[in-house]
Amino acid sequence: MNIRSLLISTLVLAAVSLTSALVFAQPKPVEPAFPEEAVRKAVLETNAKVSPQVASDKGAPKVLLFIRDQGSDQLEYMLVNEVGPMRTILSESGFDVTIASISGKTIKTNSVTVTPDCDLKRVKIDDYAGFILPCMANDSAPSESVTFVREIVNKGKPIAAQLGAVNVLGKAGVLSGRKFAFAEEKDFNTSMYPALKGGIYSGSGVVQDGVIITSGTCPMMSKMHGHQDCTAELTRTLIGVMTTRTR
Repeated sequence: MNIRSLLISTLVLAAVSLTSALVFAQPKPVEPAFPEEAVRKAVLETNAKVSPQVASDKGAPKVLLFIRDQGSDQLEYMLVNEVGPMRTILSESGFDVTIASISGKTIKTNSVTVTPDCDLKRVKIDDYAGFILPCMANDSAPSESVTFVREIVNKGKPIAAQLGAVNVLGKAGVLSGRKFAFAEEKDFNTSMYPALKGGIYSGSGVVQDGVIITSGTCPMMSKMHGHQDCTAELTRTLIGVMTTRTR
């Protein structure tokens, strides 16, 4: 079983639930599986582990949060429970967060609107201390994102990717000979993800190999299987790497 089939298996139930909510009740905001209390706790834990002041005389270090918004049926859930916490933890830890997507167009769902700060073509890699790619319940790897990731790694910049986004790293060829995280080994199907064959599968938690940090458990996978969501840990690990490099 692979991540695509795992995610698809919940879509019918999700669609039924969403339809019922729309028919029998007034629309209301999505209830985050990653509550504000957990975000605040993660921020405090992060600040306890890294320098409380990461900003330099030149201003706060910049981090790019790259959203792949193509083809995800769980977009709203992931924006609330994955992208939101990533941005909050980074911002509250002293980083200037820029959100980018391939198109740069506003992303709208029933209760969430996200307007990227720019499209991918306007991003100058050298301007950023690090990069983070959420899963988005989406394992697509558009050519633009593959080229972008390859350039990031070639420049030696820290990059963090969660579950579906790990496939982008694989297709960029940056995982060859490196340890990486993905879904649990029993669900890890290299025939479905041939780009990952050159890497060294090292579990479903957070795995760091140099400046490349990966996680195999996103909020959706956590919801489906009851595993610990690694969003906060992945973000904290990236912060630790960036802080070490900016001192």
